[in-house]
Amino acid sequence: MSKKSNASDKATASKIYPLNYERFLEIASQPTTADCRYPESVTQTRNLRWAEGVSYEDSIQRLKLGWPEGVAKAKQLASKLESRLTAEFSFDRDITFNTTGEWFDIGRVLEGEPDCWGSEIELDDQLSNDKRGKVVKVVVNVACSCHYDADEITRRGVYALAIVDLLERIGKSVELVVSCKLEKNGKIWGWELPLKKAGEELSLDRVSQIIGAPSGFRRSWFRVITHTDFPDCGSSLGHPTDWTEDELKERNVDIYIGALMSGATEWQGATDTNFIIRKLKEAGINVEQEDAKV
Repeated sequence: MSKKSNASDKATASKIYPLNYERFLEIASQPTTADCRYPESVTQTRNLRWAEGVSYEDSIQRLKLGWPEGVAKAKQLASKLESRLTAEFSFDRDITFNTTGEWFDIGRVLEGEPDCWGSEIELDDQLSNDKRGKVVKVVVNVACSCHYDADEITRRGVYALAIVDLLERIGKSVELVVSCKLEKNGKIWGWELPLKKAGEELSLDRVSQIIGAPSGFRRSWFRVITHTDFPDCGSSLGHPTDWTEDELKERNVDIYIGALMSGATEWQGATDTNFIIRKLKEAGINVEQEDAKV
């Protein structure tokens, strides 16, 4: 399970709302006149900085079209790091002996050893054999404090998409869950949205707006949250909080990408390289690091 700060000291969720993709789209695509208890929270236009200038009506279209600029950045970043994983798993070649093989060792034949046939194998075959086919569960908490701007939300979204894309590229079976966890009126509220089961084909375009775009949280997620019996929020959804270590353990989470909030140390000094490498290491995947320190 991933190790992270700012989780173990937070309270467990008082109420958790399970979601599915179709239901999320249905709610997030409805006009605010349809069963939206706090429409001013969803449509607020006084400051569009946080939503990257995207109105609620525009966000509905983006749910259908995706977040192409974010996907492009994520794929570029994944391509950059994929070569490091290739380098990590392609060290030297090794020789193994068995009763069959590519050539025989005369010394072993003369000594009467049955395993006299040799074969060259790449160390990759040994080092990663126990990890091949492993399901990697990735959970992203999209909650965000208002003092984070669109650029920082974009960065988290690109990192999340790049990690998932990179895991798929190297043959991992990814389970992807997007979540939101908030504290309001002394209670903790959580939402969980599975976007991809292990073995399912990944479409970054399909999940990108929900998982990464600034307007995805400020518009789409606000719409879904205010559709529930969440407390009276007006223009505020309270304070973001992280899932606890116990909650992550219960869910068998391998990689957790946390909320953007005050005191979230995992974002301090994070760069494209060191953040993603650190998260991959949490899932037991080592990357040859060339120009950054973790």
